[in-house]
Amino acid sequence: MLTVNQILDRYVGEHLPTLGARSRVDYARHIKILRKEFGGRVASDLRPSDFDAFMNVEKGRQQRNRVLAVLSSAFTKAVNWNLLSHNVCNVVARHPEKPRDRYVTTEEFDRVKGLLSTHSLRESVGLAMDLALETGMSQGEIIELRWADIRGDTLSVSGETIPLRSKVQAILNECRALSPDSEYVITTRKGTPYTSEGFRACWQKLMNRAMKGRAAYKRRTKKPVAAAPPVLTERFTFQDLHATWSRNREIAGGSGEVRELISRRRETPRVELKQWMPLSETLVRAKLARHLAALCNYGGGYLIFGFCDDGTADPAQPGDLSEFTSDKIASIVDKYLTPAFHCEVSTVQLPDGEVCVVVKVPPHGSVPVCTKAAGPHDPKGNPQGVDKGRYYTRVNGPKSEPIETPEQWAPIIRRCVLNERHDLLNGIAALLKAPPAPAEDPPLTPTPKREPQA
Repeated sequence: MLTVNQILDRYVGEHLPTLGARSRVDYARHIKILRKEFGGRVASDLRPSDFDAFMNVEKGRQQRNRVLAVLSSAFTKAVNWNLLSHNVCNVVARHPEKPRDRYVTTEEFDRVKGLLSTHSLRESVGLAMDLALETGMSQGEIIELRWADIRGDTLSVSGETIPLRSKVQAILNECRALSPDSEYVITTRKGTPYTSEGFRACWQKLMNRAMKGRAAYKRRTKKPVAAAPPVLTERFTFQDLHATWSRNREIAGGSGEVRELISRRRETPRVELKQWMPLSETLVRAKLARHLAALCNYGGGYLIFGFCDDGTADPAQPGDLSEFTSDKIASIVDKYLTPAFHCEVSTVQLPDGEVCVVVKVPPHGSVPVCTKAAGPHDPKGNPQGVDKGRYYTRVNGPKSEPIETPEQWAPIIRRCVLNERHDLLNGIAALLKAPPAPAEDPPLTPTPKREPQA
């Protein structure tokens, strides 16, 4: 009769070496807990109820899910090795987990990287961030990456071949310049590879600085230094960089609508093509506000920078695309339009190596979008770009024009009614929901009688 410890021994010897460095450290920590809790138990005698006390804790429930997942993996291997007839962990209830959808914006990424110029951490941490965002590699894969894994114009990681685009090649060139004699791509100051714990400590130090800023003096010596404010309101992880890369890849190269729009490269009522332009100029911002309002009132669409009206790529691509961000688009919406709405902004790599910027405009809600400010006035006093108090939509051309006819209002009103109906039904459902049962009051305890005083 095999114990849990005996199964874990074989699992550690045969399976753990196949995992990445970070996973091996995490699994080893979880296995230590499993040995303490269940190591001496006969594995085949375990029942789902045996895990109740282990799983039902006040704090650390998600961590218990992770630990149980490791035991489930070990038991699955044991079934394959004909050591167990079934995996009891498959029927043990897990705690519900909130899916993580933290996407790192370009502004957040750049602000954190900017700390490295004045931070005590090595520049290689920033290069590791760049590799994660451009390739989707995990933290463990990056710190284990060797120059021998790069063959020609491809990069081999975990059995997957990644093409070396020009941006990735530029990052690797910077890595080579930092440690020309090391066999590893990302290294410490001494040119040695990071350990998983060491890199994680560097990352946490960087995130703490990003969240808390820097005081005007050193903690130990009290020596005055230049104070720095926080640059993040919510920390992010390397896993979040992977999620951001995955979303960007889905937008840029997946089988979705954006790829089809870019391949066609033509304007439609739902697509407005724009050449590269300075988003800080007042007239440009006013014109973009008109297009954003029209696309939103039309039911949503896309504003794509980097193309001429005929669909050809604009050759005047700026070297710095830091202006083309969600924050910049949001500032245009906030100034000119009401109610405000949020647009997703992504930089998309084109097959020819060029890039474009895609602004995804959502449909309006229960009320259409109206302009609340006018653009700059010409010498005759007429507003340019956008007029105040107007409702815009997309018309044949395609163009963004004020709504003039009942036919143009009809689909907008229909969407408003549907959105209002959805909100109304949700409100009614909330009203009809049965209130929680009131807690029963404890029975009253009779007051003890006082003894008569002598």
